[in-house]
Amino acid sequence: MVLRAVLESYGLRGDEATHAIRGLRSLLHGFVSLEAAGGFGLPLDLDESFTRLVRVFAAGLPRHDGESLARSLGAHGRTRDSGGPI
Repeated sequence: MVLRAVLESYGLRGDEATHAIRGLRSLLHGFVSLEAAGGFGLPLDLDESFTRLVRVFAAGLPRHDGESLARSLGAHGRTRDSGGPI
């Protein structure tokens, strides 16, 4: 229920929230399964990879006004509107 409450802050309810939850659970399951099986052989920080995965997913969620959060981002994690960090 925590995830559903977070998604409501993006304006996602009902079926839209369910689809988003399924997508996130699938991403997390796949990442954890690959990690447990030793599927990440390159010497890169897995925590950084995980953080980037979650950020990209969250950036694709629609905002209350229907615009995707990713579209509203400028360079270096700043919003077009405020110029500040998100």
